[in-house]
Amino acid sequence: MDENLFWPKGGIVFRCLTRHLFNSFVFLCCLIQPLAADSQEIKTLTFATPQYHPLTLLGYEIISEAYQNIGYQVAIDYYPHERALYMSNSGQVDGELGRVGSIDPNYENLLRVPVSFLSLKMNSVSMKNASRRETQLPELKQFRVGLIRGSKFLEYLFTDSDTILTQNTGQLLRLLKKGRVDYAIADTILVEVELAKGKLDKKLFDSYTLPDLTSPIFHFLHKRHQSLVPLIHAELLKMKQNGRIAALEQNFMACVRKGRLQFPDREHPGYSCPPMITANLSH
Repeated sequence: MDENLFWPKGGIVFRCLTRHLFNSFVFLCCLIQPLAADSQEIKTLTFATPQYHPLTLLGYEIISEAYQNIGYQVAIDYYPHERALYMSNSGQVDGELGRVGSIDPNYENLLRVPVSFLSLKMNSVSMKNASRRETQLPELKQFRVGLIRGSKFLEYLFTDSDTILTQNTGQLLRLLKKGRVDYAIADTILVEVELAKGKLDKKLFDSYTLPDLTSPIFHFLHKRHQSLVPLIHAELLKMKQNGRIAALEQNFMACVRKGRLQFPDREHPGYSCPPMITANLSH
């Protein structure tokens, strides 16, 4: 028996409804597919930085979190100091992870994000049993001072002082311990790293930050990313005001003081401090 005798109109309606649903499904798939692809595609920005300083690890943590909050990933490439600037200015990378203060105006393609997110600090280190503890630059110049060779700015500041130059922070602190100098002037982080090694008794030393020698660190973007400057500026400012940057810095310093900082080697060109983030390299 022909079923259409009983449901002739129902069959036609069912077939039309099925075709309509199928067409709607195809249309929705066409809409969703590019949206899904867009949501999965996250841009990666690569920044240049010198390799020599542990502060690059903390800088990476701060900058990478700030960019993650606005939808970007961050990778870093390590270069010598001047080469890093060349790579950033030429546009072969997307900018500089961090630089002290301003840079040479010849690097005209680099835009400074106008909020400092870190500071490079210098400490005055003396023996605990010292009769005097000077923390002001003019007074320090009157004493025997130890510096690390190559710190041109410090060498210039102490031109008229009785200075001894050493190769690294460890040598500098040993010189101080032997009484060859009255004060050692050195990078705050590098002093902490050296004392964390345990080769020198940290209880023997007093260390004070020198306000006159504190330099703000800024992030720089290549000018092709000009539209990102206000976005990342707002994000860094928010992280600074809500205490997030201070928390990351505190975590980093705790890691350093516990002696967990791992130095660069052939397999790992950047610093790391487990369980902190290890800097994501672009190659």
